[in-house]
This record gives sequence, structure tokens and C-alpha cells, in this order.
Amino acid sequence: MQLHYEELGEGNPIIILHGLYGSSNNWLNVGKKLADSYKVYLIDQRNHGNSSHAESHTYEDMMEDLRSFIDEKKLQDIVLIGHSMGGKTAMLYTISYAEMIKNLIVVDISPRNYNIIVNNTIQTSDHKLILEAMNKLDLNAVTSRSKAIEMLSKDIPDINLCQFLLKNLRRNKNHTYEWKINLNAINTNITNMLSGVSRGNNDMPNHSVLFVRAENSRYIMDDDYFLIRKIFPKTEIVTIPDAGHWVHVEQPDLLIKTICYFIN
Repeated sequence: MQLHYEELGEGNPIIILHGLYGSSNNWLNVGKKLADSYKVYLIDQRNHGNSSHAESHTYEDMMEDLRSFIDEKKLQDIVLIGHSMGGKTAMLYTISYAEMIKNLIVVDISPRNYNIIVNNTIQTSDHKLILEAMNKLDLNAVTSRSKAIEMLSKDIPDINLCQFLLKNLRRNKNHTYEWKINLNAINTNITNMLSGVSRGNNDMPNHSVLFVRAENSRYIMDDDYFLIRKIFPKTEIVTIPDAGHWVHVEQPDLLIKTICYFIN
């Protein structure tokens, strides 16, 4: 799997993994600030951004993609940061290859299984709505990004979310629009994306771990704390005020300060 990435700065390595529907570019501003003191790798996970596409899209796939990347770059003592989908990839990697990680930082995602009926929150229905709207968008009728926003906003009234999703739209060599994200793979594997992370038969990672919770998001709930600390006993949980799920966009400076304070 060929992963596209951006490399910034010098120093000890930080790897940042974006969330579902995102790309490395979403974290570029945060990466640039962290690159003042660290060597930052911003990675496009499979089926996202400019990375290769594949039919399979599981956390095990993305964990092994990351393992191959780290082996190729010969990295060690890594600060691993993951948001949402990237957070679950980062959790699974840390559980499986604990010796490679210095610190784990998980941004606004819990290890729980969001598919379970009793835990079926608004996040699950949100993803169904998003995928239905993206699949419904008639790309042949899209003549500009403003037209795409107009069309997509009929199903997704949140303009900020529309603009975020449409960062995945690009013109092809025929000068028509196409999805850069592998929408078919995401559709097929969305149940896996909502699945949980467990320790399995692995020993408990003995790392200092930071979970960043966004105040206006419901991806990390109070009743998730026990599960988080069951898997990662040395966990600190910090809430970023006045931020939703895309905390790195809404409160980038406070997030950067929180990350740097934790690492140092």
C-alpha cells in the first residue's frame, strides 16, 4: 500500500493520522506548528487523500499500512497522534507494536463499538446520512465547487460539514468532477469503521496516553472512561472547550498547547 505523506521539521518523530473522510491536509496547520520542535509526518490513510485505493478498509489494514511506513522510515520512539478513525488505528498499532511508541494521543474517539445497539448514538446515524448524501450527489451535474455545495447541502444542511466533505472532490483529466476518496470501499466497510478496539491477548500498554475529548462532541462519553483506562491504564483525559468533533479545526491553538504540554 503506497501511502502519501507530508514531512515537516526536524527532531523526534510525530505521526498524525486523520479521520474518516479526511486527509493529511486537514492537519497541516497543526503539523506546521508542531514541526517547530519535531519531525512531523502527516499521513493519508488508505482510500483517502492521495494514498492508494484498495477494496479492504479495516483497522487491521491501516495498522499494517502504518507498520510498513514506520519500518520503511526506520522510526522509533514515536509520538503517535490519531483523530477519529485515525485514533482507532493509532490505538490498535500501540496495542500491537507497543515497543515502537513513546506517547499515544487519541483525539475525540473512544475504543468502544459504535455499532452496538445500546450504544447506537447520533454518530452512527450521522455516518449513514453522510454516505447517503455523498453517494446521491450527481457528479455529472457538478460544474463548480459552489454548485456542489448547493447540491450537497440539500441533504447536509451544515455548510461547514459540506465544505469539509467536498475537499474530497477533484477534477479529473476529462475536466469533470470525481471523488478522491474511495467511496465504494468506505460504503462497504463502514460497519468496521464503527467497530471497537480491544486489547485482545496483548499485554496492557505501559504508555502515558492522552485522550482529547471535544466538549461539544459525543464521541467520548463519561461512561467510556472505564473502557479507555481498562485498555490504557496510564491515561489522562482532557476536554477542549467550545469544540466539536473537528477539534483541530475549531480549536487548533488550544489543541497544540495540550499536545505539547503532554509530550513535554
